[in-house]
Amino acid sequence: MNPVPVELETRDLKPADIPEVVALVSRCDETYAEWAGAWTPPSESEETDRWELLLARPDSWARGAFEGSALISTVAWRRAEEESGAPVPGVAHVVSVFTDPARWGEGLAARLLDDAEEAMQAQGYRIARLWTPRDAPAREFYVRRGWTLDGRAKWEPKFSLHLVGYEKSLGRVNP
Repeated sequence: MNPVPVELETRDLKPADIPEVVALVSRCDETYAEWAGAWTPPSESEETDRWELLLARPDSWARGAFEGSALISTVAWRRAEEESGAPVPGVAHVVSVFTDPARWGEGLAARLLDDAEEAMQAQGYRIARLWTPRDAPAREFYVRRGWTLDGRAKWEPKFSLHLVGYEKSLGRVNP
């Protein structure tokens, strides 16, 4: 793996960054055709709405890596919730891990995910969870980063994808 370029700026994402985030997600979504077959990516409008809602949440954290003004990687998380919307105590939910496909393998997502895990732990979370497509190459990345399958699985009709859940202990949290 190549070292993370030193010329990168990492910072919290702002609403003004949403068009760059949506463009990044779209570039990543294009790679799904290689392994997902027929699937339905979110529209630009849906992705914009999702990020507007996420960045407006007081329990969310979103950071990006920028090279100049170009967003090349992002990770975001929020408090985990049950299907009913009730919070899951002590659990954070990673909602986004995207790196420009041209930059895969450079350690960008790993760096941002490390930052995210530190922030979760600092806010008192004990466990982090995420969903990822069952057949996604990203699963290997999560395993290398210490994430394990947690037994959750579901069909996501909106995207025509099978998803699986991963979990990671964030270590001991001081009371």
